Amino acid sequence: MAKEEEKPFIVRTSLLDVEVLGTVFNVYAYECEDIVEMTLLSGRIKVMTHTDPVQIVYLKPNEKIRYNKGTGDMEVVSTNNRFETAWLVGGLVFRSVELQQVLRQLERKYGVAIHWEDPDILQDKFTGVFYSDRVTDVLKILRKHYAFSYQIRGEEVFITTTP
Repeated sequence: MAKEEEKPFIVRTSLLDVEVLGTVFNVYAYECEDIVEMTLLSGRIKVMTHTDPVQIVYLKPNEKIRYNKGTGDMEVVSTNNRFETAWLVGGLVFRSVELQQVLRQLERKYGVAIHWEDPDILQDKFTGVFYSDRVTDVLKILRKHYAFSYQIRGEEVFITTTP
């Protein structure tokens, strides 16, 4: 009796394939974002690009791959799995991320549209973790880092810089 060969499990995105090799991993891939990330928690994964030249990378636990959609560059970086999986318990995690991207994730999580008066500050880098179900809690924390006031009207947040 012949043993049936196991077929690999492959997660496909529009730009990358991730072959599961007995593992636990996290994929962060949104159409509107320029960066695709995969973090390996345990086991091993093989990541392969769809474009020429094809790039193949194997990840070990506590490593993350960052793929830039615009340039096709793929890099492997060390990471902290606890930090990477905070979202599993409702956390939003940011490590040296432009404030503009932080606001986009807040919009997605809380179902609001955020309007920031001062576009210059949106390039500022932010690091932090938020564990709240209310956007007002997050805004109060951000207000301590950046001098601003805010108003919420329905599902829209208007932020103005205070002198």
